[in-house]
Amino acid sequence: MIVMRQTPGGLMAARLTLTAPDKATFTLIAMHHVAEQGFYDTARSDLAAHDAVLCEGGGRAGGLIAWIHGLAAGGDLTTQAKALSWNGEAHWYNADMDRTELLRRLRAVGWLRLAAAVGVLIPGALLLRIGWIRRWIDAGRSDIEEDLSALESVFGSSLHKLVVTDRDAILAGHCAAMMDGWAGCRIAVPWGAGHIPQLAEFLVEQHGYEISDIRWWRVSD
Repeated sequence: MIVMRQTPGGLMAARLTLTAPDKATFTLIAMHHVAEQGFYDTARSDLAAHDAVLCEGGGRAGGLIAWIHGLAAGGDLTTQAKALSWNGEAHWYNADMDRTELLRRLRAVGWLRLAAAVGVLIPGALLLRIGWIRRWIDAGRSDIEEDLSALESVFGSSLHKLVVTDRDAILAGHCAAMMDGWAGCRIAVPWGAGHIPQLAEFLVEQHGYEISDIRWWRVSD
């Protein structure tokens, strides 16, 4: 499933509505962690119209990633962590791995591998800042699944499992726990684009949801 695509009008992100009889409605928003402010303004306005928001991020590791995204943003872009942060709204819920568990699993991955990952991400973020992000996008690399497989090939299956697979399972568990108890309500899931295809597949194949609406929001030129 493609949830990010390049068009003549710019990079676009998918907003999916999934519905099922007598269950909560889910709005899955493919977030780009570095984007124009207008993208996040649109997202925040949309989130305000929902009964619950399942957000991602947090903890020491989340702060490090947010800092790396900030390096990539430059002057004309901003970051999800800065523009779409959880400001204490009562209807926002953390659906991510908690800090204690994240740090425990990071130690299991190995500090040497983590240090290598950060050593690649920081200079990579600086290259994106000077304009490579748009050339990379223009080359057509908008298939998130390809990028996730690259993460595994470079940093190993254990880090990929932690960053993607394990967190996907936690998010899916939150959705499963709410779909019946929040029947008739609208639940938004603004998560990184790499997590959205797996969540949509989980809702459709295991819980009988259907994608009833797809919209595309502009991320950047």
